Amino acid sequence: MKNSNMKKGQAPTERAAPPARHLRGQAAVEQPSVAALANLRVCSVEQPSVAAGSLRGQAAMEYLMTYGWALLVIVVVLSALLFINPFRAPEQCTFDTPSFVCGKPLLTGDNSEPEQSGLLYAKITNGFSSGINVYGVYCTNSKDAQAAPAKSAPHKFIPASNDCSLEAIRCTQANDAPISEGEDFSGKIYVYYSLLDDADSFPLRVASATLSAKAQKTGADGATITTNCAGANGGAGG
Repeated sequence: MKNSNMKKGQAPTERAAPPARHLRGQAAVEQPSVAALANLRVCSVEQPSVAAGSLRGQAAMEYLMTYGWALLVIVVVLSALLFINPFRAPEQCTFDTPSFVCGKPLLTGDNSEPEQSGLLYAKITNGFSSGINVYGVYCTNSKDAQAAPAKSAPHKFIPASNDCSLEAIRCTQANDAPISEGEDFSGKIYVYYSLLDDADSFPLRVASATLSAKAQKTGADGATITTNCAGANGGAGG
């Protein structure tokens, strides 16, 4: 129903707007001031920046600690490898036949006395069921075949399962260079021998051994040492 107080033909009047002072107060309550917004922006930007810098510093420290220890371990391992030198061939003397057994070799090296360098000392064992006659022993790293000694040359008898010594066997190099103190030598040992039941017309047998040794200075006097595995007159040579 229409308002009874409204006169006929009179348009309805609009509600009066609130005072402008009231609107300004309401806007001040609803909208923050420019200074407040500036403070909020400062807080929202500066505080996370400090936290991010701290996190980056912590990550850098963790990175340095992790990879620093790894680098330290690598340096220690490399130092140990250089000291031990596991890639160097071990000192050994190994025959290609089970009938001979060779002990650990000793190779001399003396830069002040070249005549005392390149002398081999080792022990070999006769693994045959009978004795053998040894006519010559050679030590070299040359690939050229060594001339076999004559069967009429002086020889040394070695009973079955007995040992004999290789003493002052001269080891030679393919280039005829002297063996220096501390040098790693790799070559072959050739033992020329015959069995007791070999006929006189049989050629000499030969057994070879792979030799790896490091030349070292010793107190041995090579001039007074004779070869026990071969003839007393120098049946072993190089």
